[in-house]
Amino acid sequence: LLAIGFSNKVFAEDENASGFSVTPILSENQTSDITSFFDINWVPDQSERIGLRVVNKSNTEKKVSISVNKARTNSNGIVDYSDPRSVEDDKEMYKIQNLVSFEEELVIPANSSKEVFADIRIPMGDFNGILMGGIHVVEKIETNGTGISNVVAYNIPIVIRGNIDQRPEPSILFSNPELIEKTKNKFVISITINNERENLLKDVQAEVNIKDKKNQILDTKKSSLDITPATQFQYHIDLTHNYSPGEYTAVIKLSHKDNTWEESLPFSVSGESSKAINKSVGKSSFDYKYLVFLAMFVILIISIFIYVRHKRNRDKSV
Repeated sequence: LLAIGFSNKVFAEDENASGFSVTPILSENQTSDITSFFDINWVPDQSERIGLRVVNKSNTEKKVSISVNKARTNSNGIVDYSDPRSVEDDKEMYKIQNLVSFEEELVIPANSSKEVFADIRIPMGDFNGILMGGIHVVEKIETNGTGISNVVAYNIPIVIRGNIDQRPEPSILFSNPELIEKTKNKFVISITINNERENLLKDVQAEVNIKDKKNQILDTKKSSLDITPATQFQYHIDLTHNYSPGEYTAVIKLSHKDNTWEESLPFSVSGESSKAINKSVGKSSFDYKYLVFLAMFVILIISIFIYVRHKRNRDKSV
């Protein structure tokens, strides 16, 4: 049995601050010993009923919205259950957003609870992959006088395991890197990583080295990734060094169990981008080695001057 590896709790931002809680109501075919999220086995042409229990612990009525999202790996290599991207972006044969549908809005009176249910209709035919998603429960709270909305959210993972134990052979593709300004004065190289198959790759060891024409490593990043099934995501490498205009290479390597994927991806930095990068990291194109040599030379001249002056004064006193 494949271990998904979620923690034994529902993902919430701050239950105390929100005043409400969400717990799963499990189906009859829930995987044994898993109680904190939905983990269902694929049974062809069968319906599974799952539900949510939403408890309002406050003295005021609450409205929450409910949506089902595909689980996606984000740019930090962490599984994100709150990405509402359209199903048209997904390449799976079976899309979890189409299989699971809850009421979009729920109103819970003060100091009470409500239950809401959804039927999962498993299609005909066998399935050897894994579908992963998240049930996203959100309340918007208006702050007094400002019109600003604070969002409190719960994310309950949902996993549907194929009825064929042999999972697809893993396949990873890379796309050419792109230089982007992630935030103001912070530049990254973004590499597209595409998990083509419907399998979960946990604890993938990633290493990226950014090299110049002389094969010198300028920036590097090592991290552990959890790559969700049939997911394409952007992996970011922070630029922390000086980059002159020219050609560079991002050498990326991913390792997972007996599988390794490695590729050298070329990219270029324009003159304008070079100035922006160097300004963001607080460096110019000046080679500071010359500054060190100049300082050493000045110290040497001063030392000689002090020595000669001291020697002359001593000779006069004799």
